[in-house]
This record gives sequence, C-alpha cells and structure tokens, in this order.
Amino acid sequence: MPSMKFHPAAASLPLLEGAEYDAFVEDIRAKGLENPIIITSDKLILDGRNRLRACEDLGIKPKFEEYRGDDPAGFVDSLNIHRRHLNAGQRVARLIDSGELSAAPRDTQGGGNKTSNGTIGSLTSAEAEARAGVGSSTVTYTRKVARISKEIKEIADETDDDKVKENVLAFVAPAEKLYPDVKSGAVAVSTAYEKALNLEASAKMLVNKKKQKKKKARETPQAVADFLTMMKDGQKLTNFSIEATNEGLFNVDNPGLIARKTRKFIGRLDAMAALLESKEERRQEAIDK
Repeated sequence: MPSMKFHPAAASLPLLEGAEYDAFVEDIRAKGLENPIIITSDKLILDGRNRLRACEDLGIKPKFEEYRGDDPAGFVDSLNIHRRHLNAGQRVARLIDSGELSAAPRDTQGGGNKTSNGTIGSLTSAEAEARAGVGSSTVTYTRKVARISKEIKEIADETDDDKVKENVLAFVAPAEKLYPDVKSGAVAVSTAYEKALNLEASAKMLVNKKKQKKKKARETPQAVADFLTMMKDGQKLTNFSIEATNEGLFNVDNPGLIARKTRKFIGRLDAMAALLESKEERRQEAIDK
C-alpha cells in the first residue's frame, strides 16, 4: 500500500481490486505512466491512488503534479465519477465518506449535517443531488443505509437480556455489510435500503418485545391491587365503569348493555378477589405451620 496519504475526496472512491487492478498494472507496465499523480500542496493524493500503487508494485518512479485549483472535491468528481462508471448509490456514498454529506438528515437545531466523525457536512440534500446527479430518493436511501450500517449495533445495547442481545446481534453483521456493498457497487442502493430497514425493524422488534413483557410483568400486580381497591370502594368502581364507557369499551347507546357488562365485570373482580384471598390464606397457613 502506498505510503502517501490520500485526500478525503479521493479516499471516498473505491480502489481497483482483483483482475481489474491486475489489468491496470499490466497496462502501465506496457505503456509506462502516461498521466501524472495529482497531489495537493500538502502532499495529499487527490487523483492517482491506483497509479501510485501500480508504480510501487512495478518499481517505476511515479510522476507528480500539484493541483492549483480551489475545489478539490469538485475536481475529483469531474475526473472520476464518469471515468469510474460509478452508479448512483456509489456517487452519493462518495459524498458521505468525504464528509461533505452526513448520513443523518439535516440537524435543524445545529443548522448543519452531522457526519459520522462528528463534523458538519456542508451539503444539503438538494446540493448532494446536484453534485452526484441523482434523484432525492437515492440520497435518502444511501444516507439511511449508511446510518443503519453504523448504528444498528447500538440496538443490542438497549437490552440487558443476553439471549435477546445474541439474537439482535445476528442482524448486525448483514446490516453492517450493506453500506460497503453499496460503495463497491455489489448491490443497488434501493435493494440495500429495503434490507437495511428490514434488519433494523427486526432488531428493534426483539428488544421492544422484551421491554413490553417486562412492563406487563411490572404492571400486572398493580392492576390487580387497583381492582381490589375498586371492589372495596363503590365510588371508584362506578368511576371506572364511566371511564370504560368513555373509552368505548361499552356501547353508550345501550344503557342496559352497560349495566350487564358492568355486572359481569364486577363478577369477574369478585372471582379474582376470592382467588387471591384464597391463595393468600393458603400462603399464611403454610407459614404458620
């Protein structure tokens, strides 16, 4: 790997790999380095990472040329987006990885786009669409895939249940792979978007299901206690019936039905109270023995 550092705008583009890179190296072996490697004034490679790699692999002395403009990101775009035949998702991903566009929507409080490294991306969605030559849905999809790929692992931290955590983590690896696949062109961003949403939803469902079970377990004893209080207080029971009617549990157009439903409900409370009292008596008898 070359020892020189890359400019962020160049680093966001995928390197040639495999057979494609091998063919590129053979072309330079046969013809020599025809185009110089473009660097910034602080010696960052702006264009020519693959040419530098090939030169080092072949033992050829590379030629450098300093960039004199004031828009390095635009320069990289003009040279590479069409030359590399990047698809729509790759072009937006390049803007995200260079820090120009955040993976998250615009931060209305801070007035900018927060990038993954905590800086503020300079591009709005509309500007990103124009820069990458894509529609709004492509920008939305790519940002969402990038965000989910980075943050889905945090969902596992929302539970302290080891089994649930293990099941959630099963969704993490495939989700984390989606954004790199978009950048490499291995998968269309629309496909990655659907997969990312499904994986995130599945992970959240596991955590929320466990949370609901815990909440129900905490609330049930209190609900029983409230019912028993109603049994001992006729006014509270009456108020409960009124609230139940207002919430649509009973048909307000049929007063007779309300009365029957209320009596039936009271009967159930009686049975519940008797059962609880019986269990409590047996528990006390066991203690006394």
